[in-house]
Amino acid sequence: MYDFNYSLSSKILHQIALGNKSVMELSFDWETAFQKNKFANSENAVIVTGLARSGTTILMRALYETESFTCLTYNDMPFVLMPGVWSKMKVQKNKTVEEKERAHADGIMVSINSPEAFEEIFWKCFCGNDYIRKSFLVPHEPNNEVLQKFQLFIKHVLLNSNTTNNAKRYLSKNNNQLLRLPALMANMPQATFVIPFRLPVAHAFSLLKQHKHFTQMQKQNGFVLKYMNWLGHYEFGMGHKPFIWNDHQYNILQQFSIEDINYWLVCWKNYYERVLSLVGNNAVPICYEDLSIHNAEQFQHLLKRIEIPIKQSTLIFKNANFPVKEKIDDSLLKACMFVYEALRDKAMQACK
Repeated sequence: MYDFNYSLSSKILHQIALGNKSVMELSFDWETAFQKNKFANSENAVIVTGLARSGTTILMRALYETESFTCLTYNDMPFVLMPGVWSKMKVQKNKTVEEKERAHADGIMVSINSPEAFEEIFWKCFCGNDYIRKSFLVPHEPNNEVLQKFQLFIKHVLLNSNTTNNAKRYLSKNNNQLLRLPALMANMPQATFVIPFRLPVAHAFSLLKQHKHFTQMQKQNGFVLKYMNWLGHYEFGMGHKPFIWNDHQYNILQQFSIEDINYWLVCWKNYYERVLSLVGNNAVPICYEDLSIHNAEQFQHLLKRIEIPIKQSTLIFKNANFPVKEKIDDSLLKACMFVYEALRDKAMQACK
């Protein structure tokens, strides 16, 4: 999130654009008519997906920095389902692009031109009832009609690019993509799904820290909660909804308080056990710790894997250590580390 110092008129505009399903569907149809008979290659997309705080944002931005991709940016808000029409409608202001630290307070600087995770708005519009429950998120299989609309959505983003030859590839970051990954992998065989993962304890602590941070922010500013819900960002805060694949997972999660680091370790285990069952072919795991230690080498391996010319990234993958004082369930941590090591083995194989 860029920041939340929105004017009243801007809040109303976001409510209209993102809080009304009929408006979202209409905006998508409008964009489809606007881009009719135009062509863009949507087949070789790169989609970054992983549990929040796994390095998805920094990885997406490093890929975007190669100038080989087109991606939704803050500039496309709030009518992200009609990027071309919206770019023609809005008043262009001549002002200096200012970078600010994003709302996570994690040192990542963003501006109006920064790429961001807005793709989930599409899935909420056309499939929201299929996977969003009152207290958690469940996997779903989009039908052919929706999958075809998603291909159109990708083309709309590409056609709104500044490039004139439509040569750039579609890039997105979407932490919820795992919920529908099998269908997308089958429907988009030439796409690559890059899935970062991180040491479980450090990852769980970071999730807990952000949960407390956003909960406090949302208590002070109700618009923050609305905004995150509109975007499908349920990772933490008062609107948190965990990923659940079966009743057993949900029952285990209920044993822990959301303020307990073990709750977030269970979330990690549920998410990455699912990842482990899917990696291969066009789903590529990448270890955040290896990116932190061997930044240039590992990142270049990834660029080679997705057929992008080798280019150095100016971004730094920081490997933070957290002072964990909470008691960690030994059997849970052991199970998480088993998954982590298995994913790391697969990540090393993918980079060969």
